[in-house]
Amino acid sequence: KILEELFAERMRKYPDALTYDDIAKITGRARKCVYKWVLDGRIKAVPLNERVNIVPKQWLLDYMLTDDFIYNYASCNRLKPILNQAIIER
Repeated sequence: KILEELFAERMRKYPDALTYDDIAKITGRARKCVYKWVLDGRIKAVPLNERVNIVPKQWLLDYMLTDDFIYNYASCNRLKPILNQAIIER
């Protein structure tokens, strides 16, 4: 619950419909990584047109709370403080 609140706070300034670039900024991962998450089905995306997909903020949050994301991708410098804070508050 604490981690969910911390991730949600990090995403607060972003719109409810996220672009791949938004997700890359939020997670600290490259846009190419975000694209792979969508291709692999880890995150669902909604196509707006042939070139643009969006991801509802809640869908990204749901993925960020999975063990897959936490153990494999959340080790970047942008998210380490959030994880450390969640451990301390726990």
